Amino acid sequence: DERPPTHYDQIVGVDFDRDGRLWVAVRPGRDFVNAFPSGVRRNSTSALTHPVPFDCIFQIDQESAQVVQSWGKNEFILPHNVKADMYGRLWVSDVARHQILQYDSEEPFPKLGALGEKGKSGSQLNRFCAPTDAVVIDNQTFVSDGYCNDRVMVFEDGVNVPKVIGDRLSTFDLPHCLTTNGEILYVADRSHRAVQSISVATGEIAFPRFLLRGDVYGIAFSAQDKGMFAVTTDQRRRVSRVEFLSVQDSGRPKQNSILSGGCEEWLDLPHDIAVSPDGSRIAVATIGSSRPSLVMLEVSRS
Repeated sequence: DERPPTHYDQIVGVDFDRDGRLWVAVRPGRDFVNAFPSGVRRNSTSALTHPVPFDCIFQIDQESAQVVQSWGKNEFILPHNVKADMYGRLWVSDVARHQILQYDSEEPFPKLGALGEKGKSGSQLNRFCAPTDAVVIDNQTFVSDGYCNDRVMVFEDGVNVPKVIGDRLSTFDLPHCLTTNGEILYVADRSHRAVQSISVATGEIAFPRFLLRGDVYGIAFSAQDKGMFAVTTDQRRRVSRVEFLSVQDSGRPKQNSILSGGCEEWLDLPHDIAVSPDGSRIAVATIGSSRPSLVMLEVSRS
């Protein structure tokens, strides 16, 4: 169902870039009864093949909430997230294209590259199946190949064959979002209701998982707070929360506290979360049917 966008429909991804600019990924003008129409996840080619005929990536002014600039018309089919890296690039995951797409964050936003094969899903090393997120750490790009393969892929500059971390049977159950402190890669293991920790240097996974009270949709590390913020949803109780996870000296999560949660109207199915570079603000993207929104929270430290 295509129509001119009158609102954001689903705000699926959010991140701050190295200069503090706020970026969001949206699905404008396209309604979905379910988040993933039949055929997107497991078929060799997606049921959705035509791109969204509107801009999908927006820079938002944090004071006025107005759009500063937007782009991506006819580029994306079903965007899932947007991530900024330390080199001034934006990474967009598209679960229907089965790709992670790389762009310059400056106008005219040229495409710099892509991981995966457009419209082709699979479990081979050169393919994804509905990938959900990407994080760059030095010369390595980590991809959560989430909805079908339940694995994390590691692409290293100058190395032709990527590494695989985890598998569906024993490690992850829908790795949905990634964040890092530079030494540890944290994985929002959505359906396990957990955050998992992976050594960037060795690829070793720390056990046991750190369990939370709901499906873990988004996580964002805050260097100022020496921990990470998370958004979770208990699907059965329809309760969503913003949580904070403090970490040990080793980098592993050690305890969590609930910052907000319950029946707040604004916290309707949060899908992603981001922390500004100076740690002063948190942005939460929600996809709830009643009121999709981008929520800005001020961080107060005592």
